This record gives sequence, C-alpha cells and structure tokens, in this order.
Amino acid sequence: MSDSRRKTEPDQQCPGTELNRRHADFQSAGTGRSRSDSGALPGANPECGAGVAVSDPRLPQRFWDKVAVDDSGCWRWTGSTDSSGYAKLKVGGRVERAHRTSYLALVGPIPPRLQLDHLCRVRCCVNPAHLEPVTARTNVLRSLAVTAANAAATHCRRGHPFDESNTYYRPTRNGHRGRTCRACQRRRTP
Repeated sequence: MSDSRRKTEPDQQCPGTELNRRHADFQSAGTGRSRSDSGALPGANPECGAGVAVSDPRLPQRFWDKVAVDDSGCWRWTGSTDSSGYAKLKVGGRVERAHRTSYLALVGPIPPRLQLDHLCRVRCCVNPAHLEPVTARTNVLRSLAVTAANAAATHCRRGHPFDESNTYYRPTRNGHRGRTCRACQRRRTP
C-alpha cells in the first residue's frame, strides 16, 4: 500500500458529510430487494462477513452482482478497479471505492480522520469484516511500504542498533522526524 493511494480517498479531508449523503442515496436504490434462499453469500464464512445476504437491502443488487466470495472469506470485487487495485463503483454520480461503500452501508459511518485498513491485505476485498478504521499512520505502518519497513527496522544498514544511545531523531521537511544512526553519522563526519 502506498502513501499516494491514501491521498485519493474522496472524504480524506472532510469525512462523513457529502460522502455519507451519497451513500445513503445509493443504499435507497437497493431497498425492496428480496433475500436469496440461503440468506447469505455463497461460501461465506460467518466470521468473515456476519452472514450478510446476497441481496441485502442495504446495498442494491448491482453491488452484489460484482461480488465473488473466495475460500478465505474475502468478498472479491469482480467489477472495475482503480490503478492501485482497489474496487470502485459509481455512487450518486461519482466514482467511489467499493470497500468504503460496503463499510458505510453494512457497518456505519467511518470515524473522522480514519481510513479503512484491509486486514486481509486484498485490495479488491469489499467484506466489511475485513476492514478496520485506523489512522493514516497505522495504515501505512501495517503495510508493505518502504515507510513501514524503515519504521520496523531495529538496526541501520551497517548493523548498528537503533537504540536510545545510538539513535538521533532529526526533523524532516514534511514536519515529521527521521532516524539517524549516531555511529554512522560519526563515520561520515571528518
């Protein structure tokens, strides 16, 4: 997961307001639909979806027509995806990420300043049981991005430990702080 995809979340700066209103309109388009005979998605693991029906009235049938359940319990989106691999669909005249639509309809509003993290690490999964609202920092640190790998490092490139006595925290251009190995810094300084 890259930092750049986080900036494309439509309600990143102003969560809840306009986006929730569009999703409410989207949900109303699905009311009146009947449930399937089984009442749940085929192959759905009860722990990975809470038995939501294929025609759950909280989402229109056109949403469910694009969902395929795999053995791991992921609801894989078979419709359109963006360049990062995230499921997308049109909601209220705008293209939205389908996992957000699913979460808003089946769980509720996404808390302000939080993002949905795919616990399953499958970007096209729209199962709300596989999504967790987290801060941007937590989401990046859980990812496989370079930022996460650097934050998880316990030693520098040359094998020196990042411990209290050997680590210098310096301010960076973006207002965060970076780590520098004091032993390596001493080697560079004449």
